[in-house]
Amino acid sequence: MDVFALVTRLETFRAFLAVAGKRGMLIKHFDGKTAYLHGTVEEEIFMRQSPGYANPGKEKLVCKLRKSINGLKQSARCWNQALHKVLVAIGFNQCQSDMCLYIRRNDWGVIMLLIYVDDMLIGCTKEELINEVFDSMRKEFEVTNLGTVKHFLGHEFHRENGYYSLQLTGCIKTMIKQFGLEDCKPSNSIMDPGYVASDHPSPFFVDTYRYRSLIGALLYVAVNARPDVAASVSLLGRKVSAPTEMDWTAAKRVVRYLKGTMELRLRFESGKEWGLIGNSDSDWAGDHASRRSTTGFLFFYGSGPIAWASRRQSCVSLSSMEAEYMALSETCQELLWLRRLMADFGEDVSKATTIFEENQSCLSFVRA
Repeated sequence: MDVFALVTRLETFRAFLAVAGKRGMLIKHFDGKTAYLHGTVEEEIFMRQSPGYANPGKEKLVCKLRKSINGLKQSARCWNQALHKVLVAIGFNQCQSDMCLYIRRNDWGVIMLLIYVDDMLIGCTKEELINEVFDSMRKEFEVTNLGTVKHFLGHEFHRENGYYSLQLTGCIKTMIKQFGLEDCKPSNSIMDPGYVASDHPSPFFVDTYRYRSLIGALLYVAVNARPDVAASVSLLGRKVSAPTEMDWTAAKRVVRYLKGTMELRLRFESGKEWGLIGNSDSDWAGDHASRRSTTGFLFFYGSGPIAWASRRQSCVSLSSMEAEYMALSETCQELLWLRRLMADFGEDVSKATTIFEENQSCLSFVRA
């Protein structure tokens, strides 16, 4: 039995902003109130009568649930199914690349809708069509129109010249305060170049919970809107089981870097032309403990980054060419999904996508 509510992928979220900016769409934020109470329970479930509401003389009787309630395992899933039925009824089609992306196309225009549990982003060039969708949804659920999107999942939105940009200033400030680094000096670099290559023993860091909490906060920043720190956070995340004082110092340095660059934004603007462009890279045996390599890739749509990753490869590579080839393979897997996603948005993906790769041995092997 499925008990989860679908949430959109962050890559879809960023692509949504890029496409909306390209088409000059207005994006509004809808919020579903008491969302979990709108689902219909399909299973046979019974519950005790609530204290203070039991019928006199019938206290031993139980209630049979017909609607989902807060605290029920499948409430989130029931809400998602109820929302899906309403969206399909008013003309939206669910995309196959991301089940949380809905698009409606007709003679009046195109409307895009993105779902994250009970938070929704809706984009369209005509505000009256957005209001029409809102009125239709309000007939079935208690929905609030929060107006033009300004904050969503910790992201801060800005719109300049019709294009959207993201930043995580508030999230970074909260992290700095949580770990008592308000008075720290900002750093110009993310990580000490000698950290990875260092073989000097370092004492274990006593408070492992504090280290894990900091890495979790840094991971949120890295995967949402700061690809510049993704590689460093990925390296630090491998030490959560037994961190050392050196690892703790390196993690705090990333925070110091973020403190000095918290105003940086991801801008989803046009480049030379609109289209997917990929970059693939890898080190070789960079992890001294396992001798495994690290894959890194980055995809742009226009001039805005919409997808990136930095992660350790699943097996040991025998040469730098093999490590680069494995990284290129992972990059192409991500590309295939991104092309399906952009096709669902209605973007032209008929042309081949360029992926930049610097290893000549890898390129020769691919061409062979």
